Amino acid sequence: MEDKIKISVNKYSPTSRTALGMSYIFNSIINSENFDVSFHEDYLDVFRGGQGSIIYVGNKKIYMDFWEYTAPTYSSEVFNANFDLIIKLQHPNTPIDNYYRYCKRKNLLKEFNDEQKKEFWNKIIPFTFFPNKVMEKYVGNENEIGTLPTDKFGFFCGKGWKCRHRITEVLKKENIECNYSDQAEQGGKVITDEEFLNKMKSSKFGIVLAGRSTGVTDSKNRREIDYMMMKKPILMNYKPFYYNPLVEGRHYIFIDEKTDFKNIESMYNIDEIALNGHEWYLNNATRNGIANTFKQILLEKVL
Repeated sequence: MEDKIKISVNKYSPTSRTALGMSYIFNSIINSENFDVSFHEDYLDVFRGGQGSIIYVGNKKIYMDFWEYTAPTYSSEVFNANFDLIIKLQHPNTPIDNYYRYCKRKNLLKEFNDEQKKEFWNKIIPFTFFPNKVMEKYVGNENEIGTLPTDKFGFFCGKGWKCRHRITEVLKKENIECNYSDQAEQGGKVITDEEFLNKMKSSKFGIVLAGRSTGVTDSKNRREIDYMMMKKPILMNYKPFYYNPLVEGRHYIFIDEKTDFKNIESMYNIDEIALNGHEWYLNNATRNGIANTFKQILLEKVL
C-alpha cells in the first residue's frame, strides 16, 4: 500500500464557520486515505486571518486562503511568514504585470520590490471550489437530487452586484428569468431553497454569473459546482482558473453580450459538455476529488 503523506492542519479549520468552504475542504482532506493527519494550533494574526489556515508537510509550510478578496494573502504578514506555497482558492489567471499594477494602485505589498513580489506571486496557485450548503448533503449521493421535466432555458437568482447588471439585462432580453436576492438582508431572500433547487432541476442550462473580484482575485461561484453535480451544461460569463483546468467549450460554455442564445444548442454538444462538467466535479470537487487534487498539488509543488 502506498505510504500516506504526513500533514499537520490547524485543529479548528475542519469546524470553521468563518470561511465559506473551509470545513468542507479540510474535512475532505483529513478524512482521506491519502494522508496521515496530525493537528496544531498555529495561526497567522493578519487581517481576515480567519479566512486562511496553515498546513505543515514535513518541513514545508503552506497557507490556504479562502477569501475572495486580496486579504489575507496580499499582506506583509503572509509575505514575511515565508510560506513555501500559498493556495488561494480565488487566485486568477492574469499576467504578472496586472498584479504589479494592482499592487501599486492599491498600495499592496508596498515595502517590497518587483523581484520580491514576483517571487511571492510564483508561490500562489489556485485549487478547487465547493458547493452551496444546500447541495453539500448530495455530495456522494448525487442521484438523490432527483430530476424534473425541463420547462425553462435557465434562470439566475443571486446578489445584484454591479458587475452582473449588464449580463442580466442581456438575459432578460432573451426572456430568461433574472432576480436579485441577498440572503444576508432581512427579506432579501426572494425564493426558498426548495424553490431554487426545483428551478435548477427544471432548467436546461445552469446559468452562472461572475461574482465580485479584484485585480488579483478570481470570480468563482459555488453554482458552478452545484450545476456540475446535477449534470447540467453550464453557461458562464467568466473563465474560472483552477489547478486542474475547467476548459471552455469542453466543461462549460462561455457567454457574453454577443452570445447567440437562440442557436446555442446547435453550436455545442450540450449533453457532452454536461457529462464532462460532471466528470470534472467528481475528480476535483467531491470529497475524494478534493483530497486527490490536494495530494496532486503536494506531489507536484511541495514534495
